[in-house]
Amino acid sequence: MSHQESFMDKVIIERLPDTREIPGAKRWEEERGEFAQISYQEAMNHLAAFQIRKGFSRGNHYHEDKEEIFYVFQGKIKALFLDMDTLQKQERILEKGIVILWVEPEKEPTRHIFNDLPRLKPELDEWGGYFLFLTDPAIKWDGFKKEELESLPANLLCGYDNKLLYSDFKSIDPSGIRLPFVILTDRKGNIIYASSGYRIGIGEQILRFAR
Repeated sequence: MSHQESFMDKVIIERLPDTREIPGAKRWEEERGEFAQISYQEAMNHLAAFQIRKGFSRGNHYHEDKEEIFYVFQGKIKALFLDMDTLQKQERILEKGIVILWVEPEKEPTRHIFNDLPRLKPELDEWGGYFLFLTDPAIKWDGFKKEELESLPANLLCGYDNKLLYSDFKSIDPSGIRLPFVILTDRKGNIIYASSGYRIGIGEQILRFAR
């Protein structure tokens, strides 16, 4: 393992599960606004909320021994991590977003995506967005094999849908929805990228718009 990799192993970048149905840390959106349960049944010695206006920064200090948790409520921030032992630096963009993919797992166009994403796994994991794979419940599929899961983006969820795609997204492809169908949304649900049918380099396109 390189020094750079071991340095970032000290930092955990993750997204709260978007659900009400589980205990622990989680978040969800409702008509009244966002609810975020950042901590659950944990002792805390200090809790604060702060704003960073564009062009300004916070931090620029360190603690000998301290665990801190940050949650991005809105927008995105560029986080700079400095290893005080090696003075190595790493930057990460922290924000919210999700890639939703409607797929036919056993068909060739979808298999192309399954082959594309592993090549970009380090970059996609660094971005930190969630990938939600949806299939028609009528399709028989045993799910991802262990080796496939290990090569796909770390923040991966699977589910079923046979209504939302054809009722809400028909206008994106007037010629007819083609699978795999991919959308990338920001934290407010705004679609910032969409693709109907397989396209060469779709993984790179997702990454470009996500960043």
